[in-house]
Amino acid sequence: MAQAVDCPSIVKSALDIVDASCSDTGRNEVCYGNITLNATLREGVGNLTFTKAGDRAHVADIQTLQLSSMSLTDKSWGVALMEVQANLPDTQPGQNVVFLLFGDVSIDNAMTSASEIPVITTGNVNVRLRPTTNSNNVISSLKSGEKLIATGRLLDSSWVRIKVENDARGIGWVSADFLQGDLNKLSIIRPDAPTWGPMQSFYFKTGAGDRPCAQAPDSGILIQTPKGVGKVTLNANDVEITLGSTVYLQAQPNNLMTVTVVEGQATLQVAGQTQIVPAGTYSQVQLDAKGHASGSASYPKAYDEQPLQTLPLRVSLFTPVTIALPLTTAQINAKLEAATASVSTQITSVDGSSNTTTSQGGLPRSGVWVDSMTTTKNTCDPSTLPVGGVRTSTPNLVFSADGSTLTFVFGGGVSQNYSRVADNVYVAINSYGQNGIQTITFTSPTTFTDTWRSEANCTFWHDGTGHYNG
Repeated sequence: MAQAVDCPSIVKSALDIVDASCSDTGRNEVCYGNITLNATLREGVGNLTFTKAGDRAHVADIQTLQLSSMSLTDKSWGVALMEVQANLPDTQPGQNVVFLLFGDVSIDNAMTSASEIPVITTGNVNVRLRPTTNSNNVISSLKSGEKLIATGRLLDSSWVRIKVENDARGIGWVSADFLQGDLNKLSIIRPDAPTWGPMQSFYFKTGAGDRPCAQAPDSGILIQTPKGVGKVTLNANDVEITLGSTVYLQAQPNNLMTVTVVEGQATLQVAGQTQIVPAGTYSQVQLDAKGHASGSASYPKAYDEQPLQTLPLRVSLFTPVTIALPLTTAQINAKLEAATASVSTQITSVDGSSNTTTSQGGLPRSGVWVDSMTTTKNTCDPSTLPVGGVRTSTPNLVFSADGSTLTFVFGGGVSQNYSRVADNVYVAINSYGQNGIQTITFTSPTTFTDTWRSEANCTFWHDGTGHYNG
């Protein structure tokens, strides 16, 4: 009985210590909040004093943090607080992602080690989403004489990756012909290689169902993004998580990682699929024995609100939030439908031309789709496919893990490969063995438009639409 009484007081005492010792934690710092915490340093980092409440370390110096679950015997509970920049711009140093780790939690830093050098533009130049001028992928433009930070280059040094401020993606590509700087010092990278800052990418595991009393939370990690700065991207156990919210993470190897959204919205991308998770729900991802994602994110389900009321959200560095009420199935469906609505944005290139890019709440889904194609022009053999004729198929769409390629798989071992040329746009040359070009444009995660143009010896056009079918 005495231990049961002590349990809530242990929680209160630990959080009071965090508030007293860690409230001024700076960007990319971790603060030792309460006892029973061990830290392992990254290779090459010297000595570090990290033994008592209030001790600080730069998150880039930390390889692993290991906390302990609550002990009613010695009245201890491991708690640590981190302020992480993630992909937030350098121009907003006071805005950070807040991590609160509590209980039986182990976290391993998986940041990207990459060289960075200053460069200067030598002329007006476009910043592109990918290192190519063959597609309409301009995200901004720069004037001559602008100072930038370069973070990598292609093998032939033709394109250089740069940091991009005030953009959720955080990076862009610029032709090396328009840059001045010692580009040979940059690391050679793949065009699709992600860049992760300190503790922006991590692997973690937690205890499960280990709270010793009803007033204490189960072990886990609370993460809150700052208000008014757009979306923040993290990578947890190989699951890319885009947040504008407060989430609660738990994970057990050879079991499940659970992402519970108590406020705002999260988007999970894994195994070529994207799942939106609104407040009031949770989604789970299967993990292998090493704790890496080995399956796609589940469709959101309503959570049990009562245990979440014990989450330590009262820490002063957290913006006060009200835990969302659990959603009904109808509400979940409505939230997802609203979140996947497309938004068009006009971007002006340095040459004065204008193009429209489309963003959406989630990426297209792998799985079975229905593709309906209508013949709109045929001077080749109108008797077999007359103008106005409709052909419907049910291909299985398979996206690569990074979304750069798409494969249509039909029956009888027939397949067609597509390459991504712009956001949500995939193109195949010599489509289905014929001399033509097919373009698939996803207008939402569950719909696309389809054009097929063959104009070699004769003209053969198809236009169609597709929708996700599970």
